[in-house]
Amino acid sequence: MSIYEKKAILPTELLSFMYGSLVVRLTKDIQDTNEINKKIEELGFNIGKRYIDEIIDTLGKSVDSSNPELVVKLVTTLLKQYLGIYSAEIKQVAEKEYSITFNENPFNSYVELPDQLKDLWYSNVICGIIRGLLDTVNYQVECTYVKDKLKGDETNAISLKIIQYVEERFVDDEE
Repeated sequence: MSIYEKKAILPTELLSFMYGSLVVRLTKDIQDTNEINKKIEELGFNIGKRYIDEIIDTLGKSVDSSNPELVVKLVTTLLKQYLGIYSAEIKQVAEKEYSITFNENPFNSYVELPDQLKDLWYSNVICGIIRGLLDTVNYQVECTYVKDKLKGDETNAISLKIIQYVEERFVDDEE
């Protein structure tokens, strides 16, 4: 078999291997699973804050950040175009609450959680990315992983709650 006949590594596979290495490192450095979950979410938050320019370019310049429908557009675009989660369904379950479900998850590829990490939300980075993205358009949200195929659930699910929309206020330096 020549080098040209071998299967190429897809970007999502590369992402899952790199992310897996990071999580393994965290599990070796930090013994508390809750603290690892916080670190993973924090990492995602910082990543999410950097996605906004690309996503706004995709959606167009005329987005109204005070419109709650923007939340669904941003999260849908993020999951499908930037994280490779094509089966994501976002449903509104209450006035300011959404349920995000998806079957495939590129972060979970090639992963099995050992028993000692049963409390680890391995893909919690997705919640952080969503929270960071929405933070940049002034939405304070709570994003929580609630179902995970790695834990034996039939699907992956995330709960997204809009806590508040924070209107931008400009302070006049001369006052």
